[in-house]
Amino acid sequence: MAEEEIFEPEPEEEVWQAKGVFVFLNKVTGQKRELVLSVDEPQEVEKLTINVTFMHKTSPEEAPENTAFVKIKDGLRSNKEVYSNWMFSSEPSVNAFEHPLYSIWLKDVVLPEPKTEQEQDEQNESNAAKNGLLYPSTEDDIENEYKSAHQEDEVEVGGE
Repeated sequence: MAEEEIFEPEPEEEVWQAKGVFVFLNKVTGQKRELVLSVDEPQEVEKLTINVTFMHKTSPEEAPENTAFVKIKDGLRSNKEVYSNWMFSSEPSVNAFEHPLYSIWLKDVVLPEPKTEQEQDEQNESNAAKNGLLYPSTEDDIENEYKSAHQEDEVEVGGE
């Protein structure tokens, strides 16, 4: 029997920083409001705990589509998971969240503003420094780095 492959998308920085805009409707009071949710940051809304585990927004060249994988636990049912599925902004009725008191659907996925070239360079340097990957940039830095790395190798020869 062949093993089932599980699709795990590549973690892109912009996806993890994306914000999902959801519409939350309380069917009893008729109150409707927007929720802004981040990936892997569960939010409690009335008796529900909503956790978005993945979001995607298509590029401008493609047909517009926003998707999110959402998990919802119901506090009225001992925090039992009552929903775990994909939501699509273009088709809210596909995989709809069915609950007697609440409706939730995906409205939009908002990606962070692209970084300027300088901000990207600063982030790359910061990440490299954290991982010990920075290289000396000037000849003096290179010479100093070499000397400090080889100080232990120097052994005094001769003289009493």
